[in-house]
Amino acid sequence: MSKNILLIGKYPPVQGGVAAKTYWLYEQLKVKGYNIRTVTTEIENYSILEEHEDKDVHLVKLKKIPWHIPYSELIYDRLLNICLEAVNEFTPDIIETNYLWPFCSVAANISNHLKKPLLIRHAGSDIAKFRSDPEFIEIIRNYLNRANKVVTNSTSNDFINELCKDKNRIELMQRYIPDPQVFNDKKINKKYDILLAGKINFYWQHKGIDILLSLISAKKLKALFIIDGNYMEDLNEKIKKENLDENIEIIKFVHPKEMPKFINQCESVWCWEDEGAIEDFSNLIWEACFCNVKCILNSDRRISLEMEYLKENFPALIEMYNKEEILKLQMEDFKNNQGKGVSEMNNIYTSYVDQNIALYNSLLNT
Repeated sequence: MSKNILLIGKYPPVQGGVAAKTYWLYEQLKVKGYNIRTVTTEIENYSILEEHEDKDVHLVKLKKIPWHIPYSELIYDRLLNICLEAVNEFTPDIIETNYLWPFCSVAANISNHLKKPLLIRHAGSDIAKFRSDPEFIEIIRNYLNRANKVVTNSTSNDFINELCKDKNRIELMQRYIPDPQVFNDKKINKKYDILLAGKINFYWQHKGIDILLSLISAKKLKALFIIDGNYMEDLNEKIKKENLDENIEIIKFVHPKEMPKFINQCESVWCWEDEGAIEDFSNLIWEACFCNVKCILNSDRRISLEMEYLKENFPALIEMYNKEEILKLQMEDFKNNQGKGVSEMNNIYTSYVDQNIALYNSLLNT
């Protein structure tokens, strides 16, 4: 039996948690004998184009569309066109998408065109952004009920169950577990006290960055920022105003395969998230724990099932503070020597991979 997956969604060179966790899962699936093609789209300020060398990734690039009424970037048509080109040379057994807009409608069209099962493995952020907008409820319902399987997580499970008629099609799964063989590396020397990684986008001011800059200044920390986005000028101005240029090394987004190296060079990672941010769960927390690197979070954040799991399994790595407590930290508070062993992490990771393979096998047998 062939095991061919066509992903229409976020995938490197696109930056972001959805792209990264899909990349790492697919790397393991390839080892297990799966063949994978992906169709994704370049996003200004959120793509790593110098890393785009994968012949199995079909990329819809940025392009100025001739003036048109009604105004449109015609992204649906361009995505559909490149998908049709891809399936001329690659016959998928499963159509997958990991982000509803703009990919799900194209994935549903290709699934129907090829008479192949459709898997929706939605992100947290795309659901959170649109779930309260009545203009999008019916189309979300339509997407979910066209899928053969919908993979959800604890944050969105109740909402997905409200809209999906056939509850047997819903799979509640752990959204992401890193590979400890890749992430856990005790040989790398620590160069930085703290890491900030992620998008500087519309919600960036909910990431406690003002507090982080105060902390860097007060404790004379050496920080690494792996960031990019639409508000970089604003953040650069803040850093210069605080005279922190020499304390902070800034690099742009890197490919997910580079992240283990950088996380392991840091004593801790900044995972602060104030109220008003998108309700989701950061890949970085998982990846830091699997690198045995401490996570610094705010104590008033909502405690999700993922956080409860990590606090139970990695108690030495999850440190939660309020705004007053954070500035009282000592240098030793950024360090950790009590993480889990690789064998324990392997058990968690193997269970995650096995669960996903069982999901794909059920679709292959559809």
